[in-house]
Amino acid sequence: MKSSIRHFLLSLLVSLPFISCSGPKSVKLQDPPAAPAPPAPNLGPSKPQPTPAGPESDPTEPPTEGTPQPPPPSAPRGKVARIFCESQPGGGRSLNTLRADVVSNYTMPSITLSVNGSPISQAKSPVPLQSTNEKAFLILRAQEDFTLPWKIYKTTVDMYSTQGELQLLSTYERPSKSAQFVYEMLKLENRFLAANGKRTAYVYPNNNGVYVWENLKGAKLSLPFNAETSFSPEFVGGDDYLRFDQLAEGGLALTQRFYHFDSKKTLALPPPLNPKDSQILGSLDAQKSTLYWLEGRPDSAWKWRSVGLKPGAKPRIVVTLPGNPRSLILPVVSLNPSADETVLAYLEEDVSHERNGQAFYKTAALHLLTASARSGDLIGNRTISYTEDMKNLVRTEQDYGQGLMRNLFLEPLSGRLYASNIPKGGLISFNPRTSSWEIHAMIGNVFGCLNPQWGVEVSRD
Repeated sequence: MKSSIRHFLLSLLVSLPFISCSGPKSVKLQDPPAAPAPPAPNLGPSKPQPTPAGPESDPTEPPTEGTPQPPPPSAPRGKVARIFCESQPGGGRSLNTLRADVVSNYTMPSITLSVNGSPISQAKSPVPLQSTNEKAFLILRAQEDFTLPWKIYKTTVDMYSTQGELQLLSTYERPSKSAQFVYEMLKLENRFLAANGKRTAYVYPNNNGVYVWENLKGAKLSLPFNAETSFSPEFVGGDDYLRFDQLAEGGLALTQRFYHFDSKKTLALPPPLNPKDSQILGSLDAQKSTLYWLEGRPDSAWKWRSVGLKPGAKPRIVVTLPGNPRSLILPVVSLNPSADETVLAYLEEDVSHERNGQAFYKTAALHLLTASARSGDLIGNRTISYTEDMKNLVRTEQDYGQGLMRNLFLEPLSGRLYASNIPKGGLISFNPRTSSWEIHAMIGNVFGCLNPQWGVEVSRD
């Protein structure tokens, strides 16, 4: 009888199914915006929400050469973020990769990249796009030899051999020295590369420095911006806008422009309250009706400002960021948990010393500030401290000097915030819905996962 029941259950289990662009036009922010798009996916911390769907893409479309082949439609699959980051072994820069959901003792594989079969000397600024368990497609900057200039490439990495052959995209490598000085003062990265939220298109400067938009099918579009004067492109506003940093008047601070793909117009921010202040890390709300940005400088308090895009709207200060200004860590990150809220997230690590000279964290926390889309007022202010396990990762005076977490970013497939784990390598994530922390891929090596960037992986697991 027991044998018959066992045979029936096995049979039942087996039978279950497996599941051309014109020149830019400067317009005032009061010009009416394009028709509002549907609200952005739910990503915020205020209320428990269902996990948002990943970036949209059509996995049935034929990929271009160098684009990873998606799994067959009949294969079970799900979306997870594939993250690439920089490490610094021996003073050079190379790439590591991990999935966003790995555990703390996961060892990130190192990526070997080649040009015409010869391994390169250095790689940095990875921007992953689409991948599967088998292949990962990304763009990056690389140096074939330490004596040669940096160039921009695309590649498809074989995830089994962790090797990729580079294909040249651009020979551009002339960053603005004036802009580089400002970025170093702000402790931010001056990037030339960006990918849209769907991870189906990317932006890079061509040989002459003109920014080019290109999708995975190979279609290209020249943009009215040049890398000599416009820096660190970033898709914002549901990919409707492309944000650029530019030097402000005087050349000692940054301001921003927002290029609207549909109208081919460029929005400029209103003047800063203090001409010495930079205006950085701008974003739009879920309704694409309000611009937000961070304004200030490292030696003074930072302000979170906004302005509506409707005619007659005036800029306002949402809030002066709480915390010790010298202990706040850029970049800040914007989230849109609903159509009615915009959230600003940032890290603060304030180190103090006991009488015996022993360092300790006076403050080690993530701040989450929430603004109302209707009133523009601050309606939420949460401070989430690091756990003791996280703070115990920092042991030496050098560790405190380098900091525990850097490079904060939003990974929208899971809705988590991620940051580099500086003393141990890998990443640390925070789930806004559960207010919980998680450590990923510690490798026991300082500078093990810098400048992390996420891409969409369609998993066959």
